[in-house]
Amino acid sequence: MNAKDKVDAIMILHALGDTIGFKNGDWEFNYGNNIDINTLEYVNELIYEFIDLGGVNGINLKKWKVSDDTILHIAVTKALLEYNGKIDETLINVIKKNMKKEVKTMLSEKFNRYIGLVTEKSVTNFTDNFDARKEEYNIYAGGNGAAMRNLSIGIYFYDDEDKMTELSMLSSMITHNNPIGYLSGYTSSLFIYLAMNNVPIKEWPYLLIDKLKSKKIKSYTKNLYENNEEQMYSHYEYIRYWQKYIDTKFDDNKEPIRNKAFSNPMHRIRYFNDNFHKIDEISYQNGLGQIGSSGYLCMIMAFDAVLDCDGKWEKLIVYSMLHSGDSDTIGSIAGGIYGSVYGFGDVPKHMLKYIERKEEIYELSKKISKIKNF
Repeated sequence: MNAKDKVDAIMILHALGDTIGFKNGDWEFNYGNNIDINTLEYVNELIYEFIDLGGVNGINLKKWKVSDDTILHIAVTKALLEYNGKIDETLINVIKKNMKKEVKTMLSEKFNRYIGLVTEKSVTNFTDNFDARKEEYNIYAGGNGAAMRNLSIGIYFYDDEDKMTELSMLSSMITHNNPIGYLSGYTSSLFIYLAMNNVPIKEWPYLLIDKLKSKKIKSYTKNLYENNEEQMYSHYEYIRYWQKYIDTKFDDNKEPIRNKAFSNPMHRIRYFNDNFHKIDEISYQNGLGQIGSSGYLCMIMAFDAVLDCDGKWEKLIVYSMLHSGDSDTIGSIAGGIYGSVYGFGDVPKHMLKYIERKEEIYELSKKISKIKNF
């Protein structure tokens, strides 16, 4: 698989994963505000509904729209095309301008694309001299709104890890000033960066842990809010959850643990719920109540779906898009990561036919490939 095909797959399958997981809002918000653990059982109902709609080979995605995830990914990608060799406030302001334009359009539509609360508030308040980096530290800005829009940064800076790191962190912090939020934005860029450099997927979590502990990454947290103990705690909390994932999903030889339980969708969602999900009224009130709505769990679930799907798109749909969690964001990131590892794999061509803004996404992909000489 050449680099150009990989870029196309990342960009398009990110949008496709979003489209399926979102299902015009029906599957992303499939159980309202019910915190009851029994909502986990919706995973089976969603799978049955997916099969009833035709399954992977027969489903018709006409009139299925993308959510804010794809639209904000487009906004960031457009900004990359204006990169002039420097990662500075000029580039950050281009990202902010693009995001603000897209959010304004979304909010004016009759169709609800369910933009995240933290993202909407931050983007609405953007000016050239103001964003979330200058706001008071927000303990609730630990959602996945940065992770879902940063994949293309890993594509563009596949040949410069330092610049990939800097831009992914800064572009995340403009809306999410909590480490759990902005470190997930870094993680999504890093994983695409690693894939573009053909690093085996099973090595990614270990490399992530090493980088999160590095002075370079910790310096971003220390410099954003000096001497903020709560912020440093969240930084290490992000590391702890990824370490827990490694401890429960990999053996002593750093090989993924394979057993029948992890092929069971119900077991999978309970595994994530019981080991990684915080569930309380305060979280729900601040948009973090769904499984996978936090930055760390969103990235863990998306990564794990690709790790376990063995290149089978149908398995990826079940693992990342058909569950009682934040299915559109997890689905979009998983789709992009799938594309970075397998290209278009065995994705049925009919699924690509009706992707909203498909031609625009292909054009962006084409322009990036041309700039990077793929």
